Amino acid sequence: MINIDPPIVMFSLFVLYGLSGYVLYGWRKAKGQQTSVISTSTDEPDERGLHK
Repeated sequence: MINIDPPIVMFSLFVLYGLSGYVLYGWRKAKGQQTSVISTSTDEPDERGLHK
């Protein structure tokens, strides 16, 4: 498929990858799950000392 028109195929893949973040955000928001990729928990043992 990439041999057909490499610039168009590569650009399309780039756009799809870029939009996938917004799709995942919307999906998680609709399901009521946490949408932040930044850790906000201070109770987790792995994250002690990160929020000072």
